[in-house]
Amino acid sequence: SRPPAAQVVQMFCCEGGSAMLHDVEATAPLNASPPNGGETLAKKSSCRTGIFIGGCCILIVGALGASGATYVLARTGGQAGQDDGACQADTGGTCHSGECWDWRRATCSAGRCVCPLGRCAREGSCVLEMDPPKSKPKEVAVVGCGIAGALTALELAHRGLKVTVFDREASCFVGTSGRIAAEMMFYSYNKAFFHGGWSNIEAGLLAVKNVQASASPEGVKKAAMFSLNNQKTSGDTITVSLANYKKGALTFKRGEGSPKVVAICSSCLSGDDAEAITAIKPGWHLETMEREIKQVTPYDLHRINEDRSPDEEMQKLLAEADHPIKLKFLIRGEPRTNQAYEAGFFEAAGHRLRDFFLVQYPELCEAAITPLCCVPGTAARAWVDNNPHKAGYMCPADPFAEAKGTENGMGVTHIFSTQTIVNNMNADGDEKKAWSFEVWNASETNKRMKHWLGGQHMFGAATNRQESGFVRTELIFSVIQEILTRKGASFRFGRELAGISMTADTTSMEMRPAGGQWTNSAENVRTFQPVQAKGETETFHNFDRVVISTGGAIGSALDDLDPTLKGDHQLLPLMGYIIVGPPEQLPPSERDIGVVFENEHMYLRSTMNGSFAVGGGMYFGDGTDEDVRRLRWSSGVTEQMGYFDAKNYMEQAEIGKQLMQDPKTLKLGGCRPMSVFGNFPMLKSYGGGRVVLNTGGGANGFVTSWKSAQLATDVVMTGTVEEPAWEHAFTKL
Repeated sequence: SRPPAAQVVQMFCCEGGSAMLHDVEATAPLNASPPNGGETLAKKSSCRTGIFIGGCCILIVGALGASGATYVLARTGGQAGQDDGACQADTGGTCHSGECWDWRRATCSAGRCVCPLGRCAREGSCVLEMDPPKSKPKEVAVVGCGIAGALTALELAHRGLKVTVFDREASCFVGTSGRIAAEMMFYSYNKAFFHGGWSNIEAGLLAVKNVQASASPEGVKKAAMFSLNNQKTSGDTITVSLANYKKGALTFKRGEGSPKVVAICSSCLSGDDAEAITAIKPGWHLETMEREIKQVTPYDLHRINEDRSPDEEMQKLLAEADHPIKLKFLIRGEPRTNQAYEAGFFEAAGHRLRDFFLVQYPELCEAAITPLCCVPGTAARAWVDNNPHKAGYMCPADPFAEAKGTENGMGVTHIFSTQTIVNNMNADGDEKKAWSFEVWNASETNKRMKHWLGGQHMFGAATNRQESGFVRTELIFSVIQEILTRKGASFRFGRELAGISMTADTTSMEMRPAGGQWTNSAENVRTFQPVQAKGETETFHNFDRVVISTGGAIGSALDDLDPTLKGDHQLLPLMGYIIVGPPEQLPPSERDIGVVFENEHMYLRSTMNGSFAVGGGMYFGDGTDEDVRRLRWSSGVTEQMGYFDAKNYMEQAEIGKQLMQDPKTLKLGGCRPMSVFGNFPMLKSYGGGRVVLNTGGGANGFVTSWKSAQLATDVVMTGTVEEPAWEHAFTKL
């Protein structure tokens, strides 16, 4: 839009690196050709000082008669020949008590926080403006070696790059990735039918009963700010109920993660429906459908969105649906907060595990215990059949067959300690089969899961075999390390990232010694004790690209590249607990299935030698790098405020009580990097892919990392993702 008539516009018409200045009245159309004979540009690559319109860089310089303050409205900063990625200067912030510089890295101008030249407003802060790299990468550093970093290193090495992995511990998977229950539930959004609807049961951090109090007021404050930012990022939703639907009342096209409404025909409906449909606006994305529509899940909506004819599929679906129907629309929300997009990402992660990792590297089945390793005729099945002692299990003839007798098979089973969830399942009739759940009654559950229950009576269970499993976190790194070493990768342990900077040609890292040591208390609690490290900081200039996968332990290295990450509370270190019991407590026949105590939000698996590993729980630490690294076992105000501490959390279930009473049980803390996008991992690209952030998926890290590793590698290689479906999965800075 044109500026107020009382302002003057300076137009810099660029040609071959030179510039001609033209002063014109602001009433002149901004999309007109340059005045006074100025030549236009076919490309905007040299436009660095204003808005690129009609071949000109336009800069608002202030109102006539005003104090002369300069207002830079926008500067273009995309790749030559592209019209996307406009470089905005206004961060959206206002000047209060130094806030502009605090984390926005901006200057105050006329009450607004505005970026200086050379930086662009992205996500509310000013970041370095750079063209994408001209050369293809050859050497890449991966900083952080949990599940996200290790899988990214494997993807990079597979594509022929020379990879160096850094981690501040003495090995990979020492932190949270190596001490977690690690269920793989690629179907998580189908769990909603347990609870009677399609609410986002996984991302509601403050809704589950086992959220813990913080060890410090700072933790509560950060959690509150994170929650507010999550609500802001998620946008608004509106639900519209229709008693009857007629074809053409809504027209859809492919949207950002789910079908988008492009036209509304209120005259196509009658009565209350005609009035109700007018509340829907073009551009809104369909996020969920209520359960009255048979067999429709967020996964279905994402699949329909990727179909060549999403409108045709939606018309058929709506026409065949049971009525009344409830349609929930996402308004102005970030695509990554759309449940259909999130569900699609979960599903895609399972496909990446099945179609890439287990095909190329079937030896991963030593650590990834899933029916997908036992599909007849696959490389994974052949590896397990040929290495039963190394795998620690033998594949059933049909890994997806329903359980019989006292056998429980493979996959993940959800056990229910109340009758309510069982009633919800039974009310759905055959739908549970369409949603890939095998349902057990109370008798079957208590017989098949005898050792897992510790004598506790349960009311039923639902088991998924098609898209599930768990990871033996104590084994997976040794498997991945062997593969990476074979591919020429190297490892540098005991070093942590102190700083990172980019130029057009190089990416430099400062790595310093990481001090401290792990200790076990008399109660068998294992925590980290920070100690000042000795040694000099090293600077590395030899890497073409750097991937940062340090989970919740971001530190200060990205503060300049991405001040928004911490300044606007985009990432929340969410603490939790895990216990590991003595070996040989589970018979071999029950070690191949992951377990969830659904009502208690407890996650269980077996180690190869038959130990129980139980994880879960939440509390908010102070969020500092030191606090994240300590991985405390217990913290906070507990019983006095009605919250659980670690002990109370574990003792919700009978098996947890028994393990807590055993002095041989190892007690550990953990930390998940929770993204402001809910169940979507935090993926970011800096400087056209010179630096890539891949935090993993928080509580779902062993689900989403199989896919986020692929996308992070895409961005390293080309600056963007290869699959159009995931073009909204990462942030370009």
